[in-house]
Amino acid sequence: MEKVNLNPAQATSYFWVNRIKGKVRELTSKQGFITFNERDFYLVFNEYAAEDYRHLYLELTKLIEDDVNKYQKNKQGYFYQDTALGMHERLNEELSFISRKEVPDIRLASNDSKDIVIYTNNSKALRWYKSSGVRYLSTTYEPNYLLTGNEQFLDFYNLLLATIVLISENCPDLANTPKLKETFCNVYHKYNPNIEDIEKKFDYTFNQIALDEIIAGYSYQKDYISTYQDIDLNGLGYYYPLAKEIVDQINKEKIVYKLKNISFK
Repeated sequence: MEKVNLNPAQATSYFWVNRIKGKVRELTSKQGFITFNERDFYLVFNEYAAEDYRHLYLELTKLIEDDVNKYQKNKQGYFYQDTALGMHERLNEELSFISRKEVPDIRLASNDSKDIVIYTNNSKALRWYKSSGVRYLSTTYEPNYLLTGNEQFLDFYNLLLATIVLISENCPDLANTPKLKETFCNVYHKYNPNIEDIEKKFDYTFNQIALDEIIAGYSYQKDYISTYQDIDLNGLGYYYPLAKEIVDQINKEKIVYKLKNISFK
């Protein structure tokens, strides 16, 4: 697939949206106590589905572009924000404006990493790791729904994720990647006969789900392990009926194989 090239403001917005998503996941699984601010931060974003994060990315990009233009107009060099507590006030203001909810100040770096500062102007975006040096912020990515808004990709992603969820909840012994791929692609093709390269779409999407840390395992491996959290299920309700048909078909085929004394694993 053709890669997506971002300008500095888009790359900066993409970084912050992914950091917010990562922080929400971290707070979901965090053991022990969390602060009141962390709880309130979580409550702002915990019901966000993919469409909400796409909206956040688009709106935040516009506001960052305005920030960069103001800084450069005043010859202040880079617009920058820091993941450290108390060092991203402007970002908090912008997130509050977009979400229409007050976003409290929390540390946005993951618990196991040093803080990061993002510097942005009209020509480049830089990332300063406080534990090391300054590097360019990546501006080239594999396509995904957050960056492209491609509804077909989102539908495929959500259906595959809903199928993985139903397998995990009802018959985890069916978590076999080749069999999931075969049956998923067959059922999907039945309802979408004009879609080409379904197996390639499966591989790409399955690996995207792995990169999103919702499963452990890639399309070339025999098995995978589900690692999703409740927040990953936002927006999946529409997809469960067809996902159930896929899972039922996998289960039915496995029973037939068992009767022939053959196992998928």
